[in-house]
Amino acid sequence: MKTQFQHVAFVLGESINALGVVKALGREGVPVYLVQGMPDPVSGASRYARTFHAPHPVEEPEAFVGFLEELAQPLRHKPVLLPTTDVTVMLMNDYRERLEQTFHFNVPPGDVIQKITSKEGFYELARQHNLPVPRTISARTVEDVQRAAKELDFPCAIKPYYSHVWRTPEFRSRYGRMQIVKVDSPEELIKRYQEFAAYDPRMVIQEYIQGNDDCEYSLHTYVSKNGEQMIHFLAHKIRLEPIHHGSAAFIETAHVEDIFQIGGAFLQDIGYRGMSSFQFKWDPIRKKYFAIELNPRFSLWNFLEPSCGVNYPFMNYLDSLDQPFEIPPDYPDGVKWFSLERDVNAFLSYRKEGSLTFWQWVRSYRGPKYCAEFSWDDPLPFVKFLGKYVPRAFRALKRRILRGNG
Repeated sequence: MKTQFQHVAFVLGESINALGVVKALGREGVPVYLVQGMPDPVSGASRYARTFHAPHPVEEPEAFVGFLEELAQPLRHKPVLLPTTDVTVMLMNDYRERLEQTFHFNVPPGDVIQKITSKEGFYELARQHNLPVPRTISARTVEDVQRAAKELDFPCAIKPYYSHVWRTPEFRSRYGRMQIVKVDSPEELIKRYQEFAAYDPRMVIQEYIQGNDDCEYSLHTYVSKNGEQMIHFLAHKIRLEPIHHGSAAFIETAHVEDIFQIGGAFLQDIGYRGMSSFQFKWDPIRKKYFAIELNPRFSLWNFLEPSCGVNYPFMNYLDSLDQPFEIPPDYPDGVKWFSLERDVNAFLSYRKEGSLTFWQWVRSYRGPKYCAEFSWDDPLPFVKFLGKYVPRAFRALKRRILRGNG
């Protein structure tokens, strides 16, 4: 594969987050190193990257940074760092001065990263800048939770203080994939807090914004190093996985001027730089959009943007090198992105509760669309995905059959 650029891009992370960034850069001729703290055969199979397995950035942060420095040492030109996970952004912030000696990168200022990567910090920052957010109470003890139960109306939501705590293999093996947990009573709130406190007692209890899954939106924005360019891209979430409290499974491009204005003004006020993924939800009762969280990195569905002519990873790469980048034209509405694994799981759950039929699901795929796991020019990740997913799906189907016969 011919490369046109001399500076290697180090993409930090795993899964389809990293795969989308790798393909976006590789197609432009950028040489890519994919550095994974947890081995992922799907993203690691891309023809557009060399894959390296590093120490885990949470368990061994010093060793992870040392691994990056050692990997960069023989290169003739200073590489570019692009994080795709919360933990790698936080690590880059903790080791910022050291990493700046070896790498180029454009991430938010240190104080901004510290605030927005915690739910409590984001809420405080939002209130300071009049960003509409659901009321939030921090909890570190059962007593804090009991106080929250008296001050908030039900239902309300529990979230981890740091998102990555609920993304560990240990947590997911017990509870599955989740970002929030909706609770309907004080008793349930205390019970769930005590369960999750085994992983980290720091959580936030938050007012629950009413509305179906398709009331959620995700705003991606790139802010240049000099702060002069701010480029937006919005997706309307149609289905989530897990349903009602998960992340995107099926989305489509959209334009909502209120979200552009609210999100853009906040990012400008706080002096934001680099890539962001800003989550919003429409409250059908109060008729307004609420900001839910802000992630300082590339998100799950980042492959959709380059497919629509808005190549954020390439902009980030060039801007990190102080090279000019082209401002993309506006993107079309109604272009869909889906993760095959996530959307099949979502469909089965929606169908089980009676909110989605098979033919409604099939018809939703009409029109232009892009699959997270598959692309014609890079098919091996999809082959690896099938090798991982099909046996698992077969075992799940077998269990259903056996339960039915029982």
